[in-house]
Amino acid sequence: MLLVRRFATSIALALIPLLAGPALLAAPAMAAACPRTSLPDVEAQVMCVSCGVPLNLANSPQADGERRLIRALIAQCRDATQIKAAMKAEYGPNVLSLPSGGGFSRAVWIVPAAAALIGIAAVALVGARWRRRPPPSAAAGGWSTAPPPPHSRDAAPTDVPPPTSPVGAPSDAESRRLDEDLSHFDP
Repeated sequence: MLLVRRFATSIALALIPLLAGPALLAAPAMAAACPRTSLPDVEAQVMCVSCGVPLNLANSPQADGERRLIRALIAQCRDATQIKAAMKAEYGPNVLSLPSGGGFSRAVWIVPAAAALIGIAAVALVGARWRRRPPPSAAAGGWSTAPPPPHSRDAAPTDVPPPTSPVGAPSDAESRRLDEDLSHFDP
């Protein structure tokens, strides 16, 4: 009887590697079937619903609860898309850091892009008009970029415009008063 028991034990020990071998070989294949989702990957894509900040920056009991749910879903071999869907079902659409693709959420993406395009178009239009604008002429009171006309020696004195001064020459009374005021500063 002892001999039969030893023989059965030997056969059982010999069969264990043969039966466990395929399971051990299937383990890497099963691990490859499970998506490689990590907590930091998902934390960057969801928000803490109580703090309103990304989950990877949040430090609150609510954030810890969300992290526990994410870890449990990762252990169930869920990928990031499935985890975000479960988080949205559990906590509502505000848990997602990026808006979904419909309704008002679409406007979050379209309005800033449209405003930027309108701003660029306005700057280009104003710049083009500004460059096409003729320079102000001397007759209009502005500075001319053209060189002054050459004067010949036999030009009539009427060809030269009189000097213009924004303020006229001081009168005799003003000149005397100015001299008196400045005399106080002479050494």
